[in-house]
Amino acid sequence: MRPTAETASAESVDERAAKLKKAFEEGKISREAYEAGLAKLGLARLYLADLDAIQRDRPSGTLYRSLIEDGFERLVDAGLRDLARAGELLGAGVQSIVAGLETLPGPDLLSAFIEQVGASRLVFSLDLRGGKILAPEEPWGTSDPFRVAAKAVSLGVRRLIVLDLAGVGVGDVAAANLDLLRLRAGVQLR
Repeated sequence: MRPTAETASAESVDERAAKLKKAFEEGKISREAYEAGLAKLGLARLYLADLDAIQRDRPSGTLYRSLIEDGFERLVDAGLRDLARAGELLGAGVQSIVAGLETLPGPDLLSAFIEQVGASRLVFSLDLRGGKILAPEEPWGTSDPFRVAAKAVSLGVRRLIVLDLAGVGVGDVAAANLDLLRLRAGVQLR
């Protein structure tokens, strides 16, 4: 995020968001004021990678509903492995469902998710580690991230996240594969 007068103060965005939440919970501000405050802080959309769901196949519907009540637009990666999980997320009110390459069995199920959820609500996460796909090559017919992304787009994907786990949590922009980020800018896929 580029610093602005709004974000450059000594008080962090986290601290401001916590104060807003406390004021809302204590009844000092309305839900509308709370949501407007979050939006002003740039916190209207939240990406949640539910690691319990991704790694242990145990999603937290309670957490998803709590975030809904807090006024966030949620993008939830709950380790989609089957259509039932997508149905659970829809039932919990999740607006954008993330189908992560890491847990997705293959392109056939991605196509089924698009049909079930709708292209406008499904987000494909091109999961990488050090620029290499986090999925077996066989179902996709390639290990090339560009070609996997192209296949997803050809199936109907309209929203895509490029997530390179080698750069998550390390604050190292150089760890990101900038060639893949060009996908966001609409650069033609090979």
